[in-house]
Amino acid sequence: MRLRTPQQTEAVFGFTGAVFGFTGAVFGFTGAVFGFTGAVFGFTGAVFGFTGAVFGFTGAVFGFTGAVFGFTGAVFGFTGAVSLKTFMKLKQLLL
Repeated sequence: MRLRTPQQTEAVFGFTGAVFGFTGAVFGFTGAVFGFTGAVFGFTGAVFGFTGAVFGFTGAVFGFTGAVFGFTGAVFGFTGAVSLKTFMKLKQLLL
């Protein structure tokens, strides 16, 4: 296409500028969508990280509680063994 008048040249350059402007707007919008998606994923990751920390702490509490119960059970078992031995000795002495 041969441009014959300055008005035709201006029209072609104006239209080309509009196309580039629209393309820039589309890329800008796409960038905003990706930025928002990244923010959502970042927030979700933070929530899951915090939840994992809470579950880890809860597991540690249950582990400690289990250790306390295990130790208490050992104390009761030892006490029971000593008491049985003492009871048997008393039984022999009395009979």
